[in-house]
Amino acid sequence: MAFIGNKTGNKSDMVVTLFALFSILIAGGISIATITTNNEIESEINVNIYEIDPLIRAEQAAMAGIDAAKGHIQCHGIVDPGGLPNQYYANGARFEAVWDEINLKDSTVHVVSTGFCQTEKGEEFTTKYESIIKVNLIATHDQAILQDFYKANHNR
Repeated sequence: MAFIGNKTGNKSDMVVTLFALFSILIAGGISIATITTNNEIESEINVNIYEIDPLIRAEQAAMAGIDAAKGHIQCHGIVDPGGLPNQYYANGARFEAVWDEINLKDSTVHVVSTGFCQTEKGEEFTTKYESIIKVNLIATHDQAILQDFYKANHNR
């Protein structure tokens, strides 16, 4: 490829070179615009969790406890009563979930989840959700390995 100002090149080489430079400038502009947009989105996401109503945060954690219990039951194929100990939730709150024995006739289980949220002042808000959920006990992965792992963790 000829350089600009080289007498041996033809006009098509110059056009290709200018097109390549123009493409690089456009790619750089898009990259800078993308970086700026991502920084703006991150600043919107970084909200102080204490600005959100603590009761709403406790409710969100309690709802997450219902989902976590369902996932745990389905993943491990559990049919006996059980529970999840105190777990932290993404919004700064915590939840605990317990469930009854699974009704194998209709694959439903009664789950109670409690959400806890403590404020900066030390006040604690609590929300309790009860739900009867339908679970899918037909696993898509190897249950034998999961059952052994689950038993090993509870025998400590």
